[in-house]
Amino acid sequence: MIMKKIFAFALIAFALSAVSCKKEKQPDGPEGPGTPEVVSVAEVQLDKTTLHLMEGETSQLTATVLPDNAENKKVTWSVDNTDVASVTDGLVMGLLEGTATVTVTTEDGGKTATCVVTVEAQIIPPSSVNILQDEYELEVGDEYDMTYQYTVDGMGDLSVTWTSSDPDVAVFENNKLIAKKAGTTTLKAAAVYGDKYDECIVKVYDKPAGAELLRDGVALSEADPVDFEFSEEVTFEVKVLPATAKQDNWSLVSADGDKISDFFEMSDMDTNNPKFKAKKDGSIRINLCYGTSETVAKYFEFSVGPKLELTATADEGFAGEGITLNTNITSATWSASYASKSYSIFKGNHPVAGFVTLADAPGTSYVKILPLPMFKTKSGGITDAPVTVTVKTAHQTAEYVVTSKAWRPYFMDKESKQELRVDDVSVGQEFTVGLKDPAGDDILIQYWKNVITLKMGSGADAYTKTGEYSDSYLYQFEEGAQSYKIEFIGSYDKTVKYEQDFSPSL
Repeated sequence: MIMKKIFAFALIAFALSAVSCKKEKQPDGPEGPGTPEVVSVAEVQLDKTTLHLMEGETSQLTATVLPDNAENKKVTWSVDNTDVASVTDGLVMGLLEGTATVTVTTEDGGKTATCVVTVEAQIIPPSSVNILQDEYELEVGDEYDMTYQYTVDGMGDLSVTWTSSDPDVAVFENNKLIAKKAGTTTLKAAAVYGDKYDECIVKVYDKPAGAELLRDGVALSEADPVDFEFSEEVTFEVKVLPATAKQDNWSLVSADGDKISDFFEMSDMDTNNPKFKAKKDGSIRINLCYGTSETVAKYFEFSVGPKLELTATADEGFAGEGITLNTNITSATWSASYASKSYSIFKGNHPVAGFVTLADAPGTSYVKILPLPMFKTKSGGITDAPVTVTVKTAHQTAEYVVTSKAWRPYFMDKESKQELRVDDVSVGQEFTVGLKDPAGDDILIQYWKNVITLKMGSGADAYTKTGEYSDSYLYQFEEGAQSYKIEFIGSYDKTVKYEQDFSPSL
C-alpha cells in the first residue's frame, strides 16, 4: 500500500516536470538571466519654453516624458522665484512683475525641462477720458495751456496720446495746444491702454487787421454821417478783416462820452448784424473797434432826425369848421378817419364813408386844414364824433384826435326862458330858435349858421322873425297859423335835416 502512494507521488512530480520543460525561455534582465527589461526615462519636454503673463493671469504647461513607453512618467514641478510665479501640476500663475524659471523633473532619472516665465504688471485702463470743452478758438501763433483742460479718471494707467486731424492747423505738444494756421481741426485724446477717448474741435483764426461797418451791403465811410430818422431801425453788418479772422471780435464804443444807449435801442449785439433803433434826436460819434485790445478801425457820426410832432389849433369844433393841424416834418403824409361802424358821414373832402382825406399832396406843407364833417348815427340822429388825424413818415406815426361837435335845435320861450315843447307854442307867443352842443350849451350863431340853414315852414304869414341874438333867432307865429315845420338843414348836404312840427295853439 505504501509503495502505491510513493509511486503515485512520483508520477505526479514527473508530469509537472514535463510541463515546466515546455515554457519559452525568458530574456535576461538586469538582475540576471531570465528577469523582465524595465524602460527608463530618456528625457522630458515642455510645450512652452517661454511664457508671458500679466499679474494674476494663469497658463497651463504640459510636460511630455520620453520615450512614450517609459515605465515611470511621474514628474515634479518647481519655480525658482516664488514671489514672481507659482506652479501647481503645470498650472503657472503670475504673481508679481519679474522673471522666474519653472522646472519640471522626472522621478525616473531626474530629467528636467524649463520654461522662462515673464510676468508683467497688471495695467488697468482708465474709466474715462474727458476734454473739458467741446470747442476751442485760437488765433495763429497762440499756445494754449491744456494742463487743466482734460481729465483721465481711474486707478490704472492714466497716460494718453494726442492727435490732430490736421496738424497744419493745430497740434498738441508739451501739454500745449499750438495754433499754426487758420482752419479747423479735430483734436483727439486717447488712453494708451483701453479704448477710452475724447475729441474737441479747434478753430484757428488769423489775427484781425481791421473792420468794416456796412448798411444795406455798402461799407460806410468816416466822411459821411450815418443818418437815422427818429424811430427808424437799421440792421448793420460788421466785417472783421481779413475774412479768416474771428468775426465776433469787434465792438462799438462811444467816442465822445455820450452813451450809445441814450440814442439807440440796441439788439443782436452778439452777432455780426447788430440792430439800432433811434430813440433820441441828435448826433453821436461811435468808434468801430476790433481785436481784444479794442483797436479803433474807423469812427462814424450817427445822426438822428427829429421826433414827428402833430399839433392842432383846437381839440374840437362844430361841423363845417376847419381845424388847422401842424407837423414838423415836411415829408409826412396825412390822413383822417373815424369809427364808421355807427356813423354815416355827410360832409368832408372825401365821399367814402370812414375816411376824411386831408387836402394837398404829401410833403408840400407843414400845415393842413381839416374841414370837420357832420355825422349822423345809423339810427338817425345827428351827433358828435371823434376824428383821428394821422401823420406818417417812413418810420414814424403821430396821431391827434379832434371832435366834430354835433348840433341840436332848441325852442325857448322868450319871456319865461323855459324850453318849449312843440305843442306849447301859442299864436302871438315869441320864442327863440337856436342850437345846443352835446353838453347842452348854446352854440353861437356865428358858428352854426355857417353849417346849418334855418327854414321856417311855408307861407309868409305863418310867422314873423322878430329878432336875432348871438345864439338864436326870435320868432312869433301869426294868428291863423296852422301846422308848420321848422327845419334845420345842413348847408353842405341838404339831405341832412332836423325837422320839427309845430301846431301853435290859438
